[in-house]
Amino acid sequence: NKIDSLKSAAREVIDTLLSGNPAPGTIRIGLAPYSAAVNAGTYAATVSGGLSVDGCVFERDGAYAYTEAPPAVEPLAAMANPSAPSNPNYGCPAAAILPLTDDKGLLKSTLDGYAASGWTAGHVGAAWGWYLLSSQWAGVWPSASLPRSYSDPKVIKSVLFMTDGEFNTSYNNGNPNSTGETVPGSSAYQALQLCAAMKMQSIVIYSVAFQSPPAAESVLRQCATSPGHYFDASSSAELRAAFRQVAERLGALRLSK
Repeated sequence: NKIDSLKSAAREVIDTLLSGNPAPGTIRIGLAPYSAAVNAGTYAATVSGGLSVDGCVFERDGAYAYTEAPPAVEPLAAMANPSAPSNPNYGCPAAAILPLTDDKGLLKSTLDGYAASGWTAGHVGAAWGWYLLSSQWAGVWPSASLPRSYSDPKVIKSVLFMTDGEFNTSYNNGNPNSTGETVPGSSAYQALQLCAAMKMQSIVIYSVAFQSPPAAESVLRQCATSPGHYFDASSSAELRAAFRQVAERLGALRLSK
């Protein structure tokens, strides 16, 4: 099934990037699983200002909607009553985020615990890819997971963004659960705003559509840093090949630095 194909492809990325026993902290990988929300795990209280009661959060609105502002400046939103959610698409996935680490065993065991469920708030997943890399979020993460400065010329920050579903769940900034990428508030619209903001910070975005509907393919294609950073995978083999190419390219960039 799709989730097993994703796990297999992601393990290969981990093995490729962390091969050869690089010096500690040289290469680190974070994981940001998402469905209708993101499970912030042990960081939920910190990033939501204590609002999250089930560990999950989603997008904030207002002036900080599409920024990397730390939660101390503006907390992320959370569902006040998860047992009777105001949005029928809401659900809190069991899989939680993992901050940057070079622990191969931890990365793989975390992947092993992932399961597919729920609707798709793709913009929230995109945001969390950014938060894990953002030096503005240094106050959230443990010392071993602190993101490096954007100004460090030897640092490469990259997001690998993948979905197999439509961007169909949102909460703030406009019409919730809308699906059109030009509709303010839709998940697709918000994802495009976030991707554009990440690229302004020179974050390299690779995106992979895995048997996705055409609307999701369009969003992922636009989110990618360039057409060459986008992959359309119609099978498990193509997904593994796409992830392998991403890992090899990042490895080559590391050597060039």
